Amino acid sequence: MDNTIDVETKRIIDGMASLGKRIGKVSKACKVTIGSGESATINIEIDFSNASDTDVRSWLAADRVIAFQRPTRLLTIDEIKGLDGQTFDATTIGTKAKSKVDTIKSVLNAYSGKSKDEIMDDLVKLGMSNEKAELLADAMVSEI
Repeated sequence: MDNTIDVETKRIIDGMASLGKRIGKVSKACKVTIGSGESATINIEIDFSNASDTDVRSWLAADRVIAFQRPTRLLTIDEIKGLDGQTFDATTIGTKAKSKVDTIKSVLNAYSGKSKDEIMDDLVKLGMSNEKAELLADAMVSEI
């Protein structure tokens, strides 16, 4: 009996490997600061080979939660509560969160120097009715 594994079977078996096995070892610089304020930067290697898929997903999510918490501290409690249940892209979750005021300012700045008609056209293209677009464009022009 032949004990060799054909290429297709090996590909299937490799595809079933856990995330930890697929990641393997990762080298990372690590800065450690002790209570006296002294710090040292060392290089460490982390071996994920024995980590289950659940472990890896949990660690990834924990890292993204920490990234999310930093900029979110700048929001009000009501704005933070308004984020409950939302889905965030893992690649952008650590970027500065915008408050409602910052978002409104950003929108107004984007239309600075544009005429009422230009603003209305953009709003209608986004699916707003002509009536609502005109009201909002009037308000925006008076604020800019």
